[in-house]
Amino acid sequence: MKAELQQALRGLRIELLLLGLALALGLLLLPQLGAGARAAVLLSALLLAYLALRLGLDAWVLRRWLRAPDLPQAMQAFDQRLARLRLRPASGRNLAERLQGLARWRLRALCALALHCALLGLFFGSA
Repeated sequence: MKAELQQALRGLRIELLLLGLALALGLLLLPQLGAGARAAVLLSALLLAYLALRLGLDAWVLRRWLRAPDLPQAMQAFDQRLARLRLRPASGRNLAERLQGLARWRLRALCALALHCALLGLFFGSA
């Protein structure tokens, strides 16, 4: 189980780096865009920022679980903390289901990254 967590965490770190770089590039190039293009790039940057925050929190949780001596107990404590904060706990009960849910979020982030890069290429390719 720890190997699966380490692999997921390694992938998350790379994806967070890519999201951050694309977000920074879009924000740096923003002043050179027209009004319509600026709005589209800002919306995609907002989506990237949300997904980066979401995946960053997931990476933080995975790191905590990796350090825990008893993984099932750490997962249960995390769910209890979410319940105390009146937040919705993860949909999966076991680690495989939770990693599958994380993979879906990672796929969404990569699709948003592709959209953001395509928008930047479209607007700067036509200029």
